[in-house]
Amino acid sequence: MKVAVIGGGVGGLAASLALRQVGVHTTVFERQHRFPRVAVGIVLTPNGVRALDVLGVGDQVRERGHCLSREAAHQVSTLDGESLGAIRYGEFYQRHGTPFVVIRRADLQQILLDAHGQVGLRMGAALLEVRDGDHAATAYFADGSHMSADAVVGADGLRSAVRAQLFGMEPPRHVATTLRGITRRELPPDRTDGFTVVGPGLGLFFAPLGPAEMYWTATIISSEGWPRDPAESMERLLERLERWPSIVSELVRAVDREYLVATDLADRSPLAVWSKGRITLLGDAAHAMTNFLGQGANTTLEDAVVLARCLDRVESDDVADALTGYELERIGRTTRIVQSSAALASGEWSRDTAEIFRGYLEKVLNGEFMDWVYGFSSDTGHPRRPQETEARS
Repeated sequence: MKVAVIGGGVGGLAASLALRQVGVHTTVFERQHRFPRVAVGIVLTPNGVRALDVLGVGDQVRERGHCLSREAAHQVSTLDGESLGAIRYGEFYQRHGTPFVVIRRADLQQILLDAHGQVGLRMGAALLEVRDGDHAATAYFADGSHMSADAVVGADGLRSAVRAQLFGMEPPRHVATTLRGITRRELPPDRTDGFTVVGPGLGLFFAPLGPAEMYWTATIISSEGWPRDPAESMERLLERLERWPSIVSELVRAVDREYLVATDLADRSPLAVWSKGRITLLGDAAHAMTNFLGQGANTTLEDAVVLARCLDRVESDDVADALTGYELERIGRTTRIVQSSAALASGEWSRDTAEIFRGYLEKVLNGEFMDWVYGFSSDTGHPRRPQETEARS
């Protein structure tokens, strides 16, 4: 069986690796000519780390990243210093037996790329069109080339060209603006597991990448008119932080400005179906979500392993049915996570950020919902379901 994977990011490489493990011949098509070394971090949660274990790269990820301890507690407070509690990562680690790993996104990408290799990876291949057929699906590229395969997987991100051709050009929903960076300094002794500070329309998340290095994300909800240039965004952020705890502005100010990244934070309304015939979606192309639950990359890794399991030993004539089975297994779970993540942005951030976070912290981030999220094993299916039908603040 042959599969064309559109998109060479984390999702595309993971999907290709997983499919190769079950004997599928894959080719990954990436529109960029080279992968950028983006200096931002990511928290891999137990469900994502277990998927990486299935892909055979879990040990490398643990070695390259920073594993939070079994006692880890991520402190959350207001800009006035009022404690809202802590995200009890350590308790989830103890419960599920798999750590949270903080890692540079570029390092995760490189680990997957090293495992995948250059064979079957085409850079600079921009998709023009994808067509489904009775016996094959065909992807056509801007350089005039094309590939016919038993299946085409759209793993091409938030603004997926594959999704647009299957389901139309609906634009993403803008939620916030983020400024992200890496600071080479130690976290305060009482906050070595990271911390979050929230204020009106603004939240800052800090996580350790190692003993003397951290990454941080500033999320600006009331971001109309906020500059997208990283340097200008940084100056505006420092102005906003003048009345915030000094440790916040000190850590932000100490960032290596060469690697600042300013982006829009967006999601999409969940789809009722992901597949048409021999063509399907994966990751952000299928279920783009905000970063408030930290599940974008983690659910993408789940997708990759489940997709491979569904296509294992499938004959070409049965591919469409197998892709239907894949989406049926994934849509319910990812839709719940997309909606729950979006719920945090639904309040009046300009007025009651602390109240939103206080309720969200216990009901969601430390609750049964996240236990359900973290407890998923993508190679064997979902072990249990939460009692809550939705996670709301």
